Amino acid sequence: QAETAQQQAEAAQQQAETAQQQVETAERAQKEAISKLLGMGLSAQQVADALGVPIEEVNS
Repeated sequence: QAETAQQQAEAAQQQAETAQQQVETAERAQKEAISKLLGMGLSAQQVADALGVPIEEVNS
């Protein structure tokens, strides 16, 4: 049972690491999108509206 619990803990840790990597990838993609849209001449408010993020996220 202890071995099974350890295997489950290791699997959960691996899932958590994978989820964290996915979050980081999504954050990078969002920052790239913000940068590109601002570079195309959209206002910060337009970018926030288009991406569904707070204006503070665009301005950071």
